[in-house]
Amino acid sequence: MATIDLYFNELKKELNKEYSLEEFEELLFNYGLEIDSYNKDTDEIKIEVTAERVDLLSKEGLLRALKIYLGMSKPLNYSFKKSGFSLNIDDSVKDYRPFSVCAIVRNLKLDEDKLKQIINIQEKLHLTLGRKRTIAAIGIYPLDKINFPITFLAKNPNEINFIPLGQTIALNGKEILTQTETGKDYAVLLENKDKFPIFVDNSGEILSMPPIINSERTGRITEQTKDVFIECSGFDQNRLNQILNILVCVFVDFGGEVQTVEINYGKSYNLKSINTPIVEEEKRLVSLSHINSLIGINIDIDLATTLLEKMGYKCKKFGKDKIEVAIPIYRSDVLHEVDIIDDVARAYGFNNIEFKLPKVFTVGSVLKETKKQETIIDLMTQLGFIEVTPLSLSSKKESFTNLNLEYNDKKAIELGYSKDKQVDIVSPTHLPKLLKVLTYNQHRFFPQNIFVCDQAVLPSEKEETRTIQKLQLAALTANSKVSYSELVAVLFKLCNVLGFSVELQACKKPFYIEGRCAEIIVNNEIIGHIGEIAPSVLLNFEYTMPVVAFEMNVTKF
Repeated sequence: MATIDLYFNELKKELNKEYSLEEFEELLFNYGLEIDSYNKDTDEIKIEVTAERVDLLSKEGLLRALKIYLGMSKPLNYSFKKSGFSLNIDDSVKDYRPFSVCAIVRNLKLDEDKLKQIINIQEKLHLTLGRKRTIAAIGIYPLDKINFPITFLAKNPNEINFIPLGQTIALNGKEILTQTETGKDYAVLLENKDKFPIFVDNSGEILSMPPIINSERTGRITEQTKDVFIECSGFDQNRLNQILNILVCVFVDFGGEVQTVEINYGKSYNLKSINTPIVEEEKRLVSLSHINSLIGINIDIDLATTLLEKMGYKCKKFGKDKIEVAIPIYRSDVLHEVDIIDDVARAYGFNNIEFKLPKVFTVGSVLKETKKQETIIDLMTQLGFIEVTPLSLSSKKESFTNLNLEYNDKKAIELGYSKDKQVDIVSPTHLPKLLKVLTYNQHRFFPQNIFVCDQAVLPSEKEETRTIQKLQLAALTANSKVSYSELVAVLFKLCNVLGFSVELQACKKPFYIEGRCAEIIVNNEIIGHIGEIAPSVLLNFEYTMPVVAFEMNVTKF
């Protein structure tokens, strides 16, 4: 969970009620939040926010939600005028950080508290939706220092030269990564690139080098700043729009007037110009019968509508069972009808739901498959490997293209709908996910020995569900002196303890070095493969250290 630091007396003043700590704790609990700690001497209160509700990670966002919940205010209808300004995305940046969305905010009245809030929400969004700036990075600038239009492009790091925020001398791109604290923290995101992305205004002034740092001259906002320019750059347009919408709603709560910026793409993008922020609300139909059956209550459509409006939705009734729900633009967590029904339960009050005994009583026990999985995990940790638990969703590029494999729809289960465009399949294999973990941990000590033992889901026409699950073990070692025989020894030790005799047979795999890989055979059945990862695959994953790996189906062990 993420936390937000506030002052209790300020919250009570904004909510126009003298809450006791216990009363406020109950209010938060009913909404789905908790108090992490409270310091009576300093009046500082730390509130835990569940990971999906990033819109609550600022004082303004939290107060917005609580005021609507308490009936003190109504959900806003966001509508922004055009600013007349534009951002041009150059073809040169397409392979490095391809997208950006922007906004203008005018007529701000900033003070020390609001500046702190801006910095805090920016960093919280970097850590959560931005995945530590890997997917998205945010820049906020004083508008009066910028000469439009702005160009987003990529250049050789030695040709990039500006004074970074908080510094006094100009540095080039590579020097910024080694001589500034922020550069050192996020160097891994750019250090293997031959070009770095930058924002440049019409006078040639560099605004920032995302995802690292702003310019001292054009990237510092103060209490005197009245108008700001906001940009959010990264790899997923949908995620960028979510982040920008959360930010501009905070600025609206500050009293600012938001305006859109025209985004123009280079010829290679083959995309039409758009104006951002995009504030069109997504609409979903919710069934009253589904609400009642899922929560275990019996309410009518009028009460259901009231409860939804209490959680910030705008509603329209259709007959006696259907409600059209408009999802607020700052809510990035609503992916399914069930998420909306969960909000109905919060507004109804979990303590108001009657307890009911189940119709069938059962006694639980650990499945044999689970015991087997736990045994393998214990053995791998004893052999010096660290377990990781990557996500089960992946992409065709990550699971196939990066491994030099051809893809067709019979090799993986495709997602029918995904808000995150970086995932489009259920991963049929664990190896690419381990390689991705290595990519994000190149700054850690070597050797790196990691493994995952979990279910993989594959398509199967023979099954009623059209899928089949297999317990697969994948492991790898990354080090400058890693060897094929080193991991073979680990494989043989594992199988010996489990009571299986293993044979290796030379083979060819597009993701292994030819002549340095083999198929794993148990009881005359091929159950997996082992080998040294091909340099082309390491390049696809932007990794430079030699790697040896294996993956095998351990369902029958």
